[in-house]
Amino acid sequence: MHAYLDDLLAMPVVLGITLQVFRWIHPLKNTLVFTKFQVALGWVYFSFLFEYALPKWSHAYMADILDVVCYGIGALIFYNFINVSQEKI
Repeated sequence: MHAYLDDLLAMPVVLGITLQVFRWIHPLKNTLVFTKFQVALGWVYFSFLFEYALPKWSHAYMADILDVVCYGIGALIFYNFINVSQEKI
């Protein structure tokens, strides 16, 4: 739990903050939601950056396939529970 909780929470936190900022500036306001493709793209971006690019660039980072799985689970949590239109609430 200690090693993977931050990875599980990374996608809901980052995508949740991003969604809130988009809702402040987008004309759709609280009805704006991210598509499955946008959420998947965020997951792929995080996985590539933190589990491939940074470990290649610096020895301070270590690649771990379970981090990618945790990012995916976090993306699913975000998509199903946080990424909802305010009209549905």
